[in-house]
Amino acid sequence: MIGDQTLFMRADMVEQTWRIVQPVLDAWAGLAGDIPGYASGSDGPAAAANLMQGHRTRSWRALTEPDEPKP
Repeated sequence: MIGDQTLFMRADMVEQTWRIVQPVLDAWAGLAGDIPGYASGSDGPAAAANLMQGHRTRSWRALTEPDEPKP
């Protein structure tokens, strides 16, 4: 390639990166079923709201104003 070689990684660097990162990606793939999903623009999954139950001094901030409709 013609140009600034510092903009590109050598093949051995790419292979080393994948050797380090791939075990993490594999571990996360096994957890995919345990991560609760939620609609984009919503206040998040119900599991997040449950984290704050019983705390009097802590709460999540709403993404929208109370009188503003949610997207």
